Amino acid sequence: MSRNSKYKQYQQGIERFLFIKKHFSETTIFHALGCGSRTMIAMLSSLSVRFFDSSAYYKAAFFGEAVEPITFCSIGKPNTKPECKQCLIKQRTPHSDQTRINYNLRETFKEVQRCKCALAEKKMKDYLQLRLKPKHYELIVQYL
Repeated sequence: MSRNSKYKQYQQGIERFLFIKKHFSETTIFHALGCGSRTMIAMLSSLSVRFFDSSAYYKAAFFGEAVEPITFCSIGKPNTKPECKQCLIKQRTPHSDQTRINYNLRETFKEVQRCKCALAEKKMKDYLQLRLKPKHYELIVQYL
């Protein structure tokens, strides 16, 4: 997924994943290596990927980049679950390499947690509609 995440090639990444997925059983749990895009994390979560990793956020921090926070949390009942507390933490804009690395990792973890919540609440489609740009939502909804 690395190339597809890095260059925002979402359709190619989804098609690649679906091609691979059809060769496995319905109960297979998938791990997306090199998934350095929160948009791609949300899209692949809706298609049964449950584990993600990437060095992109770490590398970005060394070049002075900080991931923009996304404030939307739980679809059904925000602020009522223990997990929501972590998702709603607002962070200050990081300045040093180490604080950017930590900041970017927390933002990634928040996205994964939001996807878990939406899946558990059976509202992933609603989450995607709120979370994604319209063109990305239209892309993924055809596969759901």
